[in-house]
Amino acid sequence: MKNKLLVSVIIPTYNRKETISRSIQSVLNQTYENIEVIIVDDGSTDGTKEYVLEKYGDAVVYVENQRKKGPSGARNYGVQIANGEYIAFQDSDDEWNEKKLEKQMEILLTNTDIKMVYCEIKRYREEEFIDTRPDPQMPVEQKQGNLFSYLILQPLIGTPTMLVEKEAFTSVGGFEETLGSLVDYEFSIRFSHEFLIGFAEDTYVKVYNSEGSVCKRWKEAAKTRIHIFQKWYAEYESLNLLREMVALIIYAAGCYGDRKFAIEELKKVRQISESQELYSELENWEFDKESADNKFKVEGKEKIIHIKDTIDRLYHKLEKCEIPWNANIGEALYSVIESLKDYTEIYGLDQLWESMKQMMNVDGVKNLADGLVLIQEILKVCDAILAYVEEHMHWCNVCKNDVFFLPIPPEHEKLRRQNGFIYWNAEFQLESKDNYTCPVCKLKDRERLIIAFLEMIQAENEERLRMLQVAPAPAIENYALGRTDISYESTDLLMPDVTFQADLQNMSMVEDETYDIIVCAHVLEHVEDDIQAMHELYRILKPEGVCLVLVPLIVGRMDTDEQWGCTAAENWRRFGQGDRCRLYGKEDFIKRLDKAGFHVNELGKEWFGEEFYQKCGFDEYSILYVATKEMELI
Repeated sequence: MKNKLLVSVIIPTYNRKETISRSIQSVLNQTYENIEVIIVDDGSTDGTKEYVLEKYGDAVVYVENQRKKGPSGARNYGVQIANGEYIAFQDSDDEWNEKKLEKQMEILLTNTDIKMVYCEIKRYREEEFIDTRPDPQMPVEQKQGNLFSYLILQPLIGTPTMLVEKEAFTSVGGFEETLGSLVDYEFSIRFSHEFLIGFAEDTYVKVYNSEGSVCKRWKEAAKTRIHIFQKWYAEYESLNLLREMVALIIYAAGCYGDRKFAIEELKKVRQISESQELYSELENWEFDKESADNKFKVEGKEKIIHIKDTIDRLYHKLEKCEIPWNANIGEALYSVIESLKDYTEIYGLDQLWESMKQMMNVDGVKNLADGLVLIQEILKVCDAILAYVEEHMHWCNVCKNDVFFLPIPPEHEKLRRQNGFIYWNAEFQLESKDNYTCPVCKLKDRERLIIAFLEMIQAENEERLRMLQVAPAPAIENYALGRTDISYESTDLLMPDVTFQADLQNMSMVEDETYDIIVCAHVLEHVEDDIQAMHELYRILKPEGVCLVLVPLIVGRMDTDEQWGCTAAENWRRFGQGDRCRLYGKEDFIKRLDKAGFHVNELGKEWFGEEFYQKCGFDEYSILYVATKEMELI
């Protein structure tokens, strides 16, 4: 059939002389013949216009905005002057596959109920591949049709993938020009509320995230999400998604280190401000004492350094008689001591504060000699605080923050002791007494070390690694779902919302050698036949796969105590928890894995690196047990 319907392709541009040729050429190379290319210049000053007209001439329509309208305004203006019955949008730094429009028009012309078709995007940072969107593992039927209930939670459709009927585009109001980011997301929600949307399989668009890309303005993105939240508030409420959307907005902002910004913006939403319950929940989100204390501690280091430098300079000037001594200097020194009180309290240096109080003579500092002695004492206090900070401040390898890790909650030991567990005060491997939890991301030490290991496991080329987590921990699940090279699944016998429910002792629904990565952390101590469970883990692991197997291990214990069917009280007494049926010894634990066929790799600071362990707060008992079939990890 001869192509008859005209497709107008809108390309907004602003100072894209270096990349726009790639974009235009990929449009002109389309196998769908009947197109017009409209370039809307939003005020370029780098010679873009001269370059395009000289290279492409009459092959494009080139228009310039009289005043700067932004990308959305430029696209809307392009639609106004377009002659085509269908509209496509291209960005001035991206690239289309030559069959994009042809494949999309086929879908539109054979499905009259569909008014827009989109396709996959491969995203790049310069020339480095990042990911494919939507996820290729997402079933095709979920990518098309009535997408409204999906889109109000997550973006799916990028502007350069859209091919839309002009009349339908105009009927929903086009792009929202007041928004600074995620404009395509906001538009796709409005459009999906009115029309069905089609999907063209295979990747037809390459997107290059350059330094000037609009998507980098994360605060604007947060505002757009909140705008969407307010506009569709009734729909979120009817679908019982209010709190889920609030959590998504705050989580996204938290990834950039500014939860407070998102929370303050959410408080401005009329419906939230009128709801005492929701407003109170936001205030609870905002005040996180552990995170706030950590921020104060981290910032305290720089403030103490500043105090020390200032006092040190004062000392040398007084010593050299560059400034005269007076009573005001003595008063200022007392003020410095008072200001140091907050830091001795937050760092838990109570004894240091007691010694500082002795410096404050009730009669004041009367002369230069006393002043110099006092300054020397203040400098010693500053050094003591900085030494404490140097020893206790670490870096979280997951949330990437400088932190003072929280110790294991005293309730843990108290509960074990009350229930008669004889090892209540023992050292457990990967259960740090001092650096147990991150105050910012809330992850435990074992979760942080598992993620550190997983970060070292990368797929080659465009391969996707199949990963299974048994009894899924949310932190590991969120990390895996954020990896575009991992196809993630979860399983448990009783937990809801897993990929499939199964007994680890009988995984007959899973084929042999299915998974590249298995995470089985703190599960085997709960099952009746752990040897059979280990055999099942071995069976479903690929020959070159890795299986992370963690169980509670007490430092120094070699044998295993076990018994199935005890009372909860007896389980507490013998195994340290009411639903456990065994307490492993290290030597016996490794023997059991070996009996199942595994080679066991004990990964500690020698494997991860001593510098990494020191920086991230791991200790000599932080050992990760990684079981493999055929290889030793080196």
